[in-house]
Amino acid sequence: MEEEQLQAYLEKQDFIGFQVHERELEEPEGTVRYFQLLDYVGRHPRWAKKFCSRWGLSFHEDCGKYLWENQGAVDFVKKLGQAFPFLFYLAEKEGETLKLLVMLTCRSDKLEGENLSLDRDKFNAYLKQQLKGLLLMSEKTGLSPENAQSLMQGVYEYFGLTD
Repeated sequence: MEEEQLQAYLEKQDFIGFQVHERELEEPEGTVRYFQLLDYVGRHPRWAKKFCSRWGLSFHEDCGKYLWENQGAVDFVKKLGQAFPFLFYLAEKEGETLKLLVMLTCRSDKLEGENLSLDRDKFNAYLKQQLKGLLLMSEKTGLSPENAQSLMQGVYEYFGLTD
């Protein structure tokens, strides 16, 4: 996408929603537009501030019922996290986005019954990386320390990490 297209798109939006389809995961260039958009938002404080807690990630049903079994979905989410350590800053905190990011990035190779098991070490490292990115992006966009703390608290509450 050209810069003008990105700006025009972002001007019109109140929320950025990614719904990824299987065909996008299968094509080498299928997910490039998602990376371009997040890169642009992350490089421009105006857009990063506008879309704080206003980005959502979902997968179309054609990706399968058990996303952790879809290697394309797993690889896509891992690449997002590696490229953008500020996803928790942008992610909505009420829906499925944080769950998807963690589930696909931090999965262990074990199932507990029919439930996916998370690797505690991967989760702790990912949480640390993303919270650091949240703080750095908060600073870059001029959010107050109180607002940054509120964002972090939202993440802790989402994962049940509060007292």
